[in-house]
Amino acid sequence: MLGLPFGFASHFAPTHLFEALKLYRENFRPSQFLDAPYALACVNVIAAETDSEAEKLATSFYQLVLGMFRNDRRPLPPPLETMEGVWTDPEKYGVLNMMTYSFIGGKDKVKDRLEKFINDTGVDEIMVASHVWEFEKKMRVYEMIKG
Repeated sequence: MLGLPFGFASHFAPTHLFEALKLYRENFRPSQFLDAPYALACVNVIAAETDSEAEKLATSFYQLVLGMFRNDRRPLPPPLETMEGVWTDPEKYGVLNMMTYSFIGGKDKVKDRLEKFINDTGVDEIMVASHVWEFEKKMRVYEMIKG
């Protein structure tokens, strides 16, 4: 109603993304700042040369979120070969549900899924969070999605 841009943290609170965007757009009033609605969504991206490498890198993020569920917060841990035996089925469900708008995979897969997300949501801008343990691999994520 104030005619300001809107940002939504879908990278950790995905449940009400579409409802929030709808409410924002329906209630937007032009202002000295904006003539039309402008929406941003933050998403998680973990991209690598292959889908399997990206999935392995994502285990760091899974562990980080699992630590939040268990109230055992720690710095981002190194990736694991598998999450089997690390989380229970309910924990796995909770972590993956929280990561609804996470894009994990090879460059082409991530690009296609990000484009679909933009088309589905109509957002004007995406902010990317990438929880990758090794700095060089994290920078590679951003290189892969920048264009």
